[in-house]
Amino acid sequence: MSDVQGNEPRAVSVGVLKGGFGKTTTAINLARELGHRNERALLVDLDDNGHMTLILGHDDAYSGDRWGTNHAADVLLDGEDPQQYITRVADGLDLFPSHVELEDVQSGLKEATMGTTRLKQELVDELLGEVYDYIVIDCPANRGKLNDNAMY
Repeated sequence: MSDVQGNEPRAVSVGVLKGGFGKTTTAINLARELGHRNERALLVDLDDNGHMTLILGHDDAYSGDRWGTNHAADVLLDGEDPQQYITRVADGLDLFPSHVELEDVQSGLKEATMGTTRLKQELVDELLGEVYDYIVIDCPANRGKLNDNAMY
């Protein structure tokens, strides 16, 4: 599937293995601009500090209050539908929020079969092209399975 300009849908990871380099700001601005162009963009916050999720005002999703569960684990480890955990940010721009217990997902991915490909299988492949034209992933500032998934 392609957009009206003939561009293929894209998933992009914004990552540097150090904090303070503007990954979150870059990811938000990139996705906002893509969404502003009448496309559908999804931000994915894989950073365990949850700054993107908190900056965008979704504190209840980060703390676990909104769904009462670790939604990142539900999707990446248990294969649940990611759409039930996506929140609206603005027209054309949605968010798959981080979770306070994202470190548990990191540990679970180490044990999981194909633990490096779960983000692609369970979220990107499910949504890219069908629901979203672009997926922009905010990576954690450390090495690990979440970062590996984002780069895969």
